[in-house]
Amino acid sequence: MKNEKKAFFLLFGFLLIIALPLYLFNTIIDCANRFHPIEKEIATELAKENNVSVVSGNEDERKIKMELIKLCPDEIDCIVMGSSLVAYIDKEMVNSANFLNLAVTNGDYYDMYAQFGLLKLLGKKINKVILLIAPSYFFDDGYVKNNNLHDEFMNYSEYMIEFLRDGDAKLKNNKKLWFSSFISRPYFSIVYFQDCINYLVKHHFKINSERFRIVNDDYGEMYFYPQGNRSYAEWMRKRTEQDVIISSTKDKWESYYKGEISEEFCKDFELLIKYLKENNVEIVFYFSPFSPAFWDLYSPDEYPIIEETQKISKKLADKYNIRITGDYNPNLIGIENSQFYDYVHIKKEYMTNFFKF
Repeated sequence: MKNEKKAFFLLFGFLLIIALPLYLFNTIIDCANRFHPIEKEIATELAKENNVSVVSGNEDERKIKMELIKLCPDEIDCIVMGSSLVAYIDKEMVNSANFLNLAVTNGDYYDMYAQFGLLKLLGKKINKVILLIAPSYFFDDGYVKNNNLHDEFMNYSEYMIEFLRDGDAKLKNNKKLWFSSFISRPYFSIVYFQDCINYLVKHHFKINSERFRIVNDDYGEMYFYPQGNRSYAEWMRKRTEQDVIISSTKDKWESYYKGEISEEFCKDFELLIKYLKENNVEIVFYFSPFSPAFWDLYSPDEYPIIEETQKISKKLADKYNIRITGDYNPNLIGIENSQFYDYVHIKKEYMTNFFKF
């Protein structure tokens, strides 16, 4: 009995001396905004026509974009959907001030349907949509399967997919969200504690340091424009052709392009195209080119999903009279390594050429 009491008091002492301070420090300092959601506030500032840069953090792009959808006008002239490959498309490129860029890092099949689901539920009218065409719309292997970034809005994805398949759907509660969110937070993480120490040092030990700020167009770090598109950070502007070549090695990208096309996903995508056409939405397919450095290493036999994605999409474009711009093959459009930031992200000034309709 004495041993049990001793063990209890030891455990209680550990919790009091180690765990409690760790919990308080991590949740109060919170260097990556894991306990201080800022996305709604950011979207509100963007809706006020302010540029916003995140000072601490990891901001959740998906939450920001979903909040922007809620705050945007009931009729939107043009939206852009896809991954970070189209995150820098701006209102000047598409020649419209009534514009929304909904691109998110590693955007995939589930992200796209979640955004369309919320747009539909809110009754937003879209006149034009520019869709980045990527393998992640057509398969559920590799990074798409392991991408938990889209989990929070999975119920919106399921709603939209069910509606497209059955003609009717109801939005369900995301039952697993609260529990998965709770257990994933670094309440007692030593690593997060160390990150928070570094954050404090960087901000001169100001505990209540700002988590985001309103900035001007010449701000050097990455920020969001009011329409949701991103700026390039200063370090990205300094990238050289050699950086592009280094980023093109197989270990940097092969997990993104290993997998097999899903027939079910293809059918869903065609249903989406039909839905948009029935609602008089102009559709543009954008094939973002790869760098020549990537294309020299890429093997169609080893990674067939790239060519298959383009083939499937072009067939749909022919069938539904959809405009196509760009091409995966850089040799067909005469683009060079110096026009990229890395193996796949084309520089903004060259991307503009693909949207001069």
